[in-house]
Amino acid sequence: LFGALPDLVSLTPMFFKYILGRKKFDKNRALKETPNYVFELYAYSHSIVVFLVFFIPTFLAFGYDSLFMLAWLIHIIFDIPTHGDGFFQTKFLYPLSNYSIDGFSWANKKFLVINYSLVILSFILIFLGVW
Repeated sequence: LFGALPDLVSLTPMFFKYILGRKKFDKNRALKETPNYVFELYAYSHSIVVFLVFFIPTFLAFGYDSLFMLAWLIHIIFDIPTHGDGFFQTKFLYPLSNYSIDGFSWANKKFLVINYSLVILSFILIFLGVW
């Protein structure tokens, strides 16, 4: 849940618009039609600063039982270099800074093949009890 949280918080409105509305996704049109609040939610939910505001008090209150929240941080860390071309670049220091890295797009076919191959390999290793 916490690994998906940043995208769930910010992109659920777009999910309903494009998936349930049966609209074909087009990056340029999506950028023009996306309401500003979606970009604002994305900035907050993908911020290490915001993560720490929630994680530190939770960790102090519940200790190691709150480590599952680190999936949120891992999501942010993976998004920093994998969002490029000005499309939902990760402002990981927001609201202190709007700084982001123009990384490579996770939608790149080579990246997708490598990514999903590693996911499948991981599941196989878990299933076999190797990992």
